Amino acid sequence: FELPEEDLSDDVHYPDDPVRKLTPHNFDEVVYDAERDVLVKFFAPWCGHCKAMKTAYMDLWDRFEDRPSVVIAEYDASANR
Repeated sequence: FELPEEDLSDDVHYPDDPVRKLTPHNFDEVVYDAERDVLVKFFAPWCGHCKAMKTAYMDLWDRFEDRPSVVIAEYDASANR
């Protein structure tokens, strides 16, 4: 996955973003899956540090994309309190 050449200071959503999106509805099912190792980033879309981490998180996903037993996920902690 490659991020477009854009300013990441805006809240940008990428339709082909491979990171698994977690919500209160799927959180337990994904996170507590005994067959997988799951890394969850809890973030706030308005947070500058979280926005800056987007590129590194995509790079992390790239490193594990061929390992189906590893799930790279994120949870919007602002929208899902």
